[in-house]
Amino acid sequence: MSNKTLQIAVIAGALIIGVGLFLAKTVPDSPETLPTQSDADVQNEETDSEIVTGDDIDSQIDEAIALTQGEAPMKGILKLREIADNNPDNFRVYLELGAMSLQTGQYDKAIGRFNHIIDRDTTLLEAHYMLAATHLSLQDTAAALQSMEYVVQNAEDNSEFMIQGNNFIQQLLK
Repeated sequence: MSNKTLQIAVIAGALIIGVGLFLAKTVPDSPETLPTQSDADVQNEETDSEIVTGDDIDSQIDEAIALTQGEAPMKGILKLREIADNNPDNFRVYLELGAMSLQTGQYDKAIGRFNHIIDRDTTLLEAHYMLAATHLSLQDTAAALQSMEYVVQNAEDNSEFMIQGNNFIQQLLK
């Protein structure tokens, strides 16, 4: 293994470990960041189920994550996918699914999930950060740098992103 490949592997490993910890603290849960259906949209739907609010969706996501970490991981993943299918603008569920895809080496799925978020809201730095980590795992340093440079350039109010992003970039440019 070349020195550059080893360096990339170490950075990718550190990012993957950090991703789980990072998401646990930074996944947004405010209604502004995680859009839910407007009252008018809900009233226009013909459904027998109860109205699901942003808090209810967050609770469902939390329950599904608990399942993935317990005795029924596939049941939890299927629940997360169902939530994502029914709530395509809920960025938290896509971040969670993307992080799980990254952790299990399903890089194409991870890229698709992070791009799903970015296509809807380019300002969500978590998605760009995770996309950079995914590209690095694929040893696509150019794409990883591009995503992380976006994070650093737009992390004005988030010093943690700024620090981690700059460290990431410095390590890749060595």
